[in-house]
Amino acid sequence: MSRRIHYAWVILAVSFIGVLAAQGVRYSFGAFMDPWEQDFASSRGTVSAISFLSFIVFALSQPIVGKLIDRFGIRLIFLSSMIILGVATILSFFATSIWQLFFLYGIISSLGFGGASGVTASVAVTKWFHKRQGLALGIVEAGFGAGQMVLVPSSLLLISQFGWRMTVLLLGGGAKEK
Repeated sequence: MSRRIHYAWVILAVSFIGVLAAQGVRYSFGAFMDPWEQDFASSRGTVSAISFLSFIVFALSQPIVGKLIDRFGIRLIFLSSMIILGVATILSFFATSIWQLFFLYGIISSLGFGGASGVTASVAVTKWFHKRQGLALGIVEAGFGAGQMVLVPSSLLLISQFGWRMTVLLLGGGAKEK
């Protein structure tokens, strides 16, 4: 006798993997600081300002993402955000100036981070889980930590082996595929 997996568990798995990918890329920023400083002849403060801008855009996007989810639905916002994140990350491969990273990572990628965040995943999970809502939300939140645990060291390894440009192609391709 076979038991079918309830669709709620599929939603939970997709939410976990999406948060892992998006927030893992977001938290991998530190791995790119030294290569970006060197390649763009920029100071640590200038490169750090990209992260500062990213956090502002992310924070400001959260209420907007919530409103967009209410209007257009979780699926459209989540998928669009992952595509935006993936494409912007891939496009950073072509950056020739630090201002391009400010735009691509600090603004565009951060809009993707905002839409593929805990807000979206939490709405999806609470919609599908009633009895085991605490467990489901805990699993989604674990995606943040898992993303850091997996993608930050992977980014450092990939940068040391292949350089930062190839690493952003791989990260962007992985995010876009989710």
